[in-house]
Amino acid sequence: MEAGSKAVYVVFVIILMAGVAAIGLTGFLFENGENEYAKSHDYTVVSGSYEGAAVSGEGHSRYYNESSREYLYSFETVLKYGGSERTVSFEVICSSDKVPVSKIYDEKGTETIDGTECVWWSYDSAGEKYDFAIDGKMVVHRYAVSGAGWSFAAVLDDKE
Repeated sequence: MEAGSKAVYVVFVIILMAGVAAIGLTGFLFENGENEYAKSHDYTVVSGSYEGAAVSGEGHSRYYNESSREYLYSFETVLKYGGSERTVSFEVICSSDKVPVSKIYDEKGTETIDGTECVWWSYDSAGEKYDFAIDGKMVVHRYAVSGAGWSFAAVLDDKE
């Protein structure tokens, strides 16, 4: 009976060690793999106007990996102008090859920003136009939003 108990304990310890090793390997692979596409960013508004008033503000982007086929970034910016505030938010949905989904967004061309080549995309939503530049590592460097009588542009500042 005692030998059977020892065997059960040995098997239990081996299973625990295998589990710890698997968790460690998964963490290592994530740290050195997909997370280069999964960085969050803080950014500030560098220029713009709203109803004739100068705009300032700051915001944050957040990454969600919903599946192996789709990548989703969420952006939210708090705009300050003439003693008032307005929050603007939008999402960038990308395919598995790390580019925005073309049926949702229109490609506008390329531009070099800080030595990194970016592809410009745009789309319209509820009477507002969103433009954003995204590079090969899925980092949105800046974007602009414009609507009836107002516009602003934001540059993302990575606060890692």
